[in-house]
Amino acid sequence: MTEEALAMIPRMWTEEVFSHEGKYYNIPPRPLVPKPLQKPHPPIWSACQQEDTCRLAGELGVGCLINTRYGPERTETYINTYKEAIKQAKPVGKFINDHVVASTVAFCDENNERARLKGAEWAAEQIAQTRIRNQRDWEGVPEASVPPEYLYHFRRAQHDPVLRPDATPESLLETGGYCLGNPDTCIEFAERFEALGVEELMLTLQVGKATHQDVMNSLRLFGKYVVPHFQDKEKKAQAAAQPVS
Repeated sequence: MTEEALAMIPRMWTEEVFSHEGKYYNIPPRPLVPKPLQKPHPPIWSACQQEDTCRLAGELGVGCLINTRYGPERTETYINTYKEAIKQAKPVGKFINDHVVASTVAFCDENNERARLKGAEWAAEQIAQTRIRNQRDWEGVPEASVPPEYLYHFRRAQHDPVLRPDATPESLLETGGYCLGNPDTCIEFAERFEALGVEELMLTLQVGKATHQDVMNSLRLFGKYVVPHFQDKEKKAQAAAQPVS
């Protein structure tokens, strides 16, 4: 169903009159307006929470959206799977969107230890809420009745190592999957995942009991120290790549 829908979307964006007859969708001819401003169409992305999804995203030539919370090792596995699959991509759109973006819980503070402890507490609260929500989604549903395409989500709600009931702030810090600390520590985190193939980080700053002041100070520090570090790094890389005259 997902693959069929992904193949339809770029056609809706680019064809004057769109129609489709497929396994899951049947749409009679009709014009769809307004059309996207981007040409030939906006890039397509897929959220990837398991290795099979990363592989499928690569095969379809769409961007890969992952989460860092499982730590560097699993992130590296996901990215390698995606990059290997995209070499033989048959894109559903007009072009291949070969990019990896990672979402992470983030908190930056002048005091490194305070940032790590507070951020980990907030992350643990978010994990607890996610665990309860997932369990209630499947409450009373026997595994034998779950369709094969939903088994991953069913089992994840029961056995996900990050969502386990005994997860603590300390155990979450040990995963290395959260961008928490002073500016230098946050830079180290970003560079570690950059080395694995992550090209962009999406920072989730407002989690748990984070106050407006916490979020604004974190944004200030990212803007003052972390972002300029990577801007300077990119400028130096571009300068080094310039041919010597």
